[in-house]
Amino acid sequence: MVGRGELTDAAWERIGPLLPPSGGRGGQWRD
Repeated sequence: MVGRGELTDAAWERIGPLLPPSGGRGGQWRD
């Protein structure tokens, strides 16, 4: 199950390279 503000591994594989380095996976959206 994907929680609020989280993405699936597959989604991260696609968008990961497009995002700037900002504290790691999901860092910007963590509450």
